[in-house]
Amino acid sequence: MTTSVKSRKSEDVAASTTFSMTPLSLAPSSLSHLEGMLLNHNEDSVSSSTYSNHSNDENNHAENSLERMYQCYEEGKLCDVTLVVGANEIKTHRLVLNSFSLFFSGLFDDCWSDSKKDKIEIKELDEEALKCILQFAYTGELKLNLSNVLKVLAASNFLQLIQLNFVKESVGDYLKERVNKDNCATMLAIAEQFSVVQLKVFLIKYAARNFFQASQSEHFFKQPVELFLEILQSNVLVVDLGRDFLPRHMEQEDFILDVVLKYVTHQCDNNQQSDFTHQCDNNQQSDLLLAELIKHHIRVLCLSPSSLEKLHQFALDAGLGESLELIMEAQEGNASENEHVTLWRTEREGGISKEIFGKKVHGGRVNVGPIQSKFGSEFTGPDNPDLFIRGMIIWIRLWDNHSVIGGIKVFYSNGQSPMYGGNDEDKEVHEFHLDDDERIIKAKICSGWMVDSLTFFTNKGRKLGRYGGDGGAKKTEKPRGRYNFLSRLTGVVVKTQEKLAVINLRLVWRKFMVDRDLDTVHIESNGSSDFSDSSDNEQ
Repeated sequence: MTTSVKSRKSEDVAASTTFSMTPLSLAPSSLSHLEGMLLNHNEDSVSSSTYSNHSNDENNHAENSLERMYQCYEEGKLCDVTLVVGANEIKTHRLVLNSFSLFFSGLFDDCWSDSKKDKIEIKELDEEALKCILQFAYTGELKLNLSNVLKVLAASNFLQLIQLNFVKESVGDYLKERVNKDNCATMLAIAEQFSVVQLKVFLIKYAARNFFQASQSEHFFKQPVELFLEILQSNVLVVDLGRDFLPRHMEQEDFILDVVLKYVTHQCDNNQQSDFTHQCDNNQQSDLLLAELIKHHIRVLCLSPSSLEKLHQFALDAGLGESLELIMEAQEGNASENEHVTLWRTEREGGISKEIFGKKVHGGRVNVGPIQSKFGSEFTGPDNPDLFIRGMIIWIRLWDNHSVIGGIKVFYSNGQSPMYGGNDEDKEVHEFHLDDDERIIKAKICSGWMVDSLTFFTNKGRKLGRYGGDGGAKKTEKPRGRYNFLSRLTGVVVKTQEKLAVINLRLVWRKFMVDRDLDTVHIESNGSSDFSDSSDNEQ
């Protein structure tokens, strides 16, 4: 099965981009290694995608002419040059080669002795890749699959295609769908080598968002220093430690330090050079690299005492003088404020969270009785940055002979357990508690004049409820993002029909900046969708 993707014509890149004539010699092992990983992680090795670079105008004169030339190419008619690749020969047309490749355009110039030859040998190219590129030249369609995608990229760069930008974008789109923790680092090196900018940006974010998983691969520690630093600088870098929620900043930073120390050791053991360690011996490489990481990439003052001591011992054992000075500056606790000290105490942006309010206020469509109290605002402010619900006791009462929510006792992670509404012992009561590594990630609420029922879903796949009756309109709330969870409740306690009940219930979710591009809570109602505004304020 193939997929056709339309794209506008790419501009002539010759005036703005300098292309390397020998890209295949830079890292052929990386190309073959990544190709192997792509094939191993995709069961259907023949799956392909077609990327089209032509218009839909059936009367397009240029395309109709190329279509006729393509028929001649397939039938071997009127061909005036033969490309020799290994033991194979491919007959084609000089005019087409000259029109789409700066390499061939220069080769066919009269000043070169090879310009008039009937056969041209190109040792550097793969036959499959060249045939794919020739088909693209004649038809405007680039057919990529797992076995040719990297070879097509390298060959397109070597041939200096006029449409090189389109090829890069198509390769990038194809590889984005196939990235995983094992091939991420190698794929990132390929994107850097061939300047596939959009793919590189995507992979930096992928590695940062999946830092724990990506760093489990040994290939992660073989990537160039410059790429490793870009990952550490990413504003979406988080460490989930394999959990469904983000641990505290200190736990995340401790893990990042472990990865950094392993990376420094690997780089120096393998004598890898970089802009920071050019023409240095191994000890100097370690010192310069670690000092750079400490000063600009490790949140030293966010580390646990044991990790800070581990960092000190690592530098001491290796005799890393510049690094030791920086570490001692942090350990003394009286470092004068400067750029790197400010960074040391700043938590990583991706792991910072904020509250977002569900747009829907559940229950209370009409005045059913006098307000007794409002609840939920007692937990606002900076003192509860990681607040979440650990459990509830829910009391069900009758209202107009319908079961509704009479009272809720909420068990919060800060140890408090406030009671909201009534707790008649002779009525229906439900209770649940979450495990330490469990959070509520979705809720279904049925409501109208009252809050009729509550149902909760956790990151462990547990369904809690339904608690309450079967009346009311159903609404489903789920914050968009990977690590978000239910933080607290707000609402109003009223007295109606001589008893207390909870109305105007609003769910408050905890959302992390790593998902900043998804600043919404998804609301489902009778098959339709709505999205809350992140600027909603608590009423």
